[in-house]
Amino acid sequence: MSVSARISLGFTVVLALQVLIALIALVGQNRAERNLETHHVLRKVMLDSTRLDTSVEELQRGVLSFVLTGNRSTAIRTTELHDTIDEQLETVDQEVSDLDGKAYVHRMHGHLQQHKELFASVIHERGQRDQIYDDELVPAYQNISKALERLADGASNEHALEFLRCSKFVQEAQVATLSFLRLPDTNQVNVAKSRIGDIQLAMKTLKHDESSATQEARAELNQSIVDYEESLINIVQATRTYLYLVNVAMAGEAAEFLRLSDQFSTLIADSSESLSRDMDASMQSFAKISGAIAVTTILLGIISGFWISRTIAPPLKAITKTLKRLADGSTTDRIPFLERNDEIGELAAAAQVFRQHSEKIETLLEQTRKSETELREHQEILRRRNAELDEFTYVASHDLQEPLRKLQSFSKLLPIDLGGDLPEDAAKDLKFISDAANRMENLVNDLLELSRSGRVETHSETVELQSCVNEAMSALSLLIEETEAKVECTNLPSVEGDSSLLTQLFQNLIGNAIKYRDKDRNPIVAVFSESTDKGYTIVVRDNGIGMEEQYLEQIFSPFKRLHGRTEYDGSGIGLAICRKVAERHGGEIWAESELGQGSEFKFTIGCSEEATSWNNERQEPQMCS
Repeated sequence: MSVSARISLGFTVVLALQVLIALIALVGQNRAERNLETHHVLRKVMLDSTRLDTSVEELQRGVLSFVLTGNRSTAIRTTELHDTIDEQLETVDQEVSDLDGKAYVHRMHGHLQQHKELFASVIHERGQRDQIYDDELVPAYQNISKALERLADGASNEHALEFLRCSKFVQEAQVATLSFLRLPDTNQVNVAKSRIGDIQLAMKTLKHDESSATQEARAELNQSIVDYEESLINIVQATRTYLYLVNVAMAGEAAEFLRLSDQFSTLIADSSESLSRDMDASMQSFAKISGAIAVTTILLGIISGFWISRTIAPPLKAITKTLKRLADGSTTDRIPFLERNDEIGELAAAAQVFRQHSEKIETLLEQTRKSETELREHQEILRRRNAELDEFTYVASHDLQEPLRKLQSFSKLLPIDLGGDLPEDAAKDLKFISDAANRMENLVNDLLELSRSGRVETHSETVELQSCVNEAMSALSLLIEETEAKVECTNLPSVEGDSSLLTQLFQNLIGNAIKYRDKDRNPIVAVFSESTDKGYTIVVRDNGIGMEEQYLEQIFSPFKRLHGRTEYDGSGIGLAICRKVAERHGGEIWAESELGQGSEFKFTIGCSEEATSWNNERQEPQMCS
């Protein structure tokens, strides 16, 4: 049996044992991963259940706060909290796979919906009560006061003090009613009724003349007192209704929800504990089986090692020393064991070949190391850029957009909440706030567009630049029509690139050419190309206001503006996006301009293998289609 056959046999046995261990380990790992994943899900469900309890307690506090204050914003926040708890229940329902757990979640959801409907009824009843106070009780108070004033005007001086006491009774009744509205207490209702009764008693003890005016005033007073008593009864009934909804119905739904939540948490905790016991048992079984196979493998390894050390190791050691000398650049006159006809002899022959090719391999290794160094440098640059872009995108999407949306929303809600009572100066200030928020939102969107232009995956294909220009002009058609602009271009070449990015580049350049036009002449924009050895230079020329040479490089930086916002709108991002697009296509972009004489924006791009033949000389401009 040859050396390779004997080694193969030994290693086959060892490999079979290793495969067996690997299979057992794989099965155990898969099971452990499933159990661990289930355990994580159960832990997450327990955390979500705890958050549900916290949210329900916060909901109860919100309901109590609304009952005490009647604040509309508190009602809105409490309604939003209902929706938040509903979303949390939906999340828990998706996470739970156990049927019993889902049954608990569905029952909790039913109690939450009932609680939400009851709260809507509370809001309605509270509004009805406030409406009764405004539409019925307040006019009754006012009519009582007016009737007392008319009676006092026709009474003698000796009765003036008594009418003054009656007016005080009216005020005390009104204060007691307001106290009852803020904090429902039957004693306050009794105080209000008592004060009105005091007025009636005082009117009976006073003597009045029997003139028609006095009789009319007394009739008006009596009717106003009757209206007041009816309105007070209606307010008390409405208060009792919504207090019943809060203290009995809603409290019962919340308590049942919390009870079900507690039972649900107990169910999840029991499941988690049972799963932990199963995981421990599985780990112990796997350790025993793996240990037995490992001991067998070690014994076979010891036997194989002894045999290799006696029959194979010495020749291999000698050949290895020879190869090391060759690898170090040394020379040798003889490769040992070339005379053997087995695998050792073949290895010696391979060493002979290695000696012949060592110099060539050394050269290749040096080239490889150099390439790897360059690759690592480029990878590090790419990593840093991606990290910067990721950080930027995060800040723009989370730290900037969310406050802007809130600012815009509340600036719209504020006039609605105040109705028509918003002062003119405050309305102007609110408009300034809204306009500033909109400008900030446009700026954030431009920043995101700049970030995406450097990160979006490009789809390289053969692109006709003529089509890109036509699409850009279609997007700018309204601006072209309003300014009576004239855009001319030659038959532009086909190139390798991303059509959407190139269209954006042309749209930004042509749009800027029209925006920064000379007010004394209609804008004319020419788009053409110049052939180079490596591709093409695309030129966008205009007859606009131009710029000084010192700004030709600065304009491609983000946020760089040469004019105020009142002169020209924009955020200063457009040319920065153009530079990104040009660089993504392996080219560069620059500007040539003279103040008052227009500008030329140029960028380079490689040619397509399928591009049509192109005349190296510049063609005369023609109207774009």
